[in-house]
Amino acid sequence: QYFISSIDQLQSQPKNKLALAIVRRIRKAILRNDKFRVIILLPVHSEGDLASQSTRLLVAWTLHTIKSMYNKLQEEFPAVNIHDYLSFHSLRTWCKFGEYIFTEMVYVHSKLMIVDDQTVVIGSANLNDRSLRGERDSELCAVIEGGEVVESRMANQNWEASLFALSLRLKLWRCHLGMATDTQDTGFYDERLLDPASDATFRDLWQGT
Repeated sequence: QYFISSIDQLQSQPKNKLALAIVRRIRKAILRNDKFRVIILLPVHSEGDLASQSTRLLVAWTLHTIKSMYNKLQEEFPAVNIHDYLSFHSLRTWCKFGEYIFTEMVYVHSKLMIVDDQTVVIGSANLNDRSLRGERDSELCAVIEGGEVVESRMANQNWEASLFALSLRLKLWRCHLGMATDTQDTGFYDERLLDPASDATFRDLWQGT
């Protein structure tokens, strides 16, 4: 729902450094020449009227966070395409009525993270100081690990994934990418999405859709 953070340890606002942690992890992957992907889904804009000053301020801070992450990494690695590592997306729904097409934003309100098809973090905390500083809103998150392990793929290599994390990601991605067109389709397995770090999935499907 919100993505407002800082990459500067000396910056007074925002105080949370989640964006810095992501930048540092991507930097590590670049230096090691690892295939590493971060995909972040956000609403087109935060809840509220875009004509209001408060909503525009939230949009401005979100854009500042995103741009600062890209700029920091691009300055350090000018020969690297940072979009191969970090990708932001929003969702829209659409329908056709006669010759007209109607579309509107899908408001991403959930707070969910799936890491390496092995760990799921889901809860109430937004990615901003209000949720992450521990001095304002009360938040609760669950970390789900372990359970049944299945063979999968990651960065074109064999990979042991958590069945829960893998199935949840595949179900969500099939929905997000328009692959689950039948509302009664509850399956999750899709070979095209099995390896989240492969070029075919990350570039052709996510960035190409």
